[in-house]
Amino acid sequence: MNRRIYRQSEIKTFLQCGRKWEFQYLHKIQRPKRAAASIGSSADAAISANLAQKVTTGTDMPMGEVLEICSKDFDERARETIWDEEDTPGPAKDSVIACVTLHHTQVAPKIKPASVQEQFVIETDAGFDLTGTIDLTETSGVIADTKTSSRQRATSHVVERAFQPALYDFAYRAIRGKPSTGFRFDVITRPTARLPAEYKPVQGQVTEADHEWLFSAVGATDKAIAAGVALPAPEGSWFCSEKWCEYWSLCKGRK
Repeated sequence: MNRRIYRQSEIKTFLQCGRKWEFQYLHKIQRPKRAAASIGSSADAAISANLAQKVTTGTDMPMGEVLEICSKDFDERARETIWDEEDTPGPAKDSVIACVTLHHTQVAPKIKPASVQEQFVIETDAGFDLTGTIDLTETSGVIADTKTSSRQRATSHVVERAFQPALYDFAYRAIRGKPSTGFRFDVITRPTARLPAEYKPVQGQVTEADHEWLFSAVGATDKAIAAGVALPAPEGSWFCSEKWCEYWSLCKGRK
């Protein structure tokens, strides 16, 4: 019997909204990404490219090269992105360029990367495996992940009882045989008409209690999927809207 393999993104999607999980993972319906997702992905592509080469060179790439990677990646994603009146390609590209520029000048110089985009597979005793990619580990043993965010959503990034930090921390220990020294979200808030992009780090320490919570949540998710139970997002969830969910028109947006 083949073991079920869950990617971290699949579990996060199910915990966020079972209906979205059904559209994306059960029915395999692919939809263009929303603007915020494209901005985040393009920023990540440029930042990861710089840090990946820094593992061996020890130095950051020239700013121009990093921004070129960002610009090219954004232009490719823009053709398959859902835009609206608030998010249009031109201002969105300016936004991601500003975020990457800020990271390259204020954040990247302080980072000493040990690994970038490190893939992992965790075998569990529950009959399924977990797989994912740790964005960044530093030589100090800190796990880090860069997030671009609106100012309203910046405070939503937390380390304690959060899926991504708990999973990355557990994978780090499984790979290296020792615990990490901490977890950090490098949150870059997107600029507005009045305010520039800002760097807002969120730091914390993942505990054994977080690991227990993680596998309890994943185990419950596996049982729910096996039973064919996929509940919609809680009423009033910020991400359950036409602006944030690419499956809105197939769900609540049906006429």
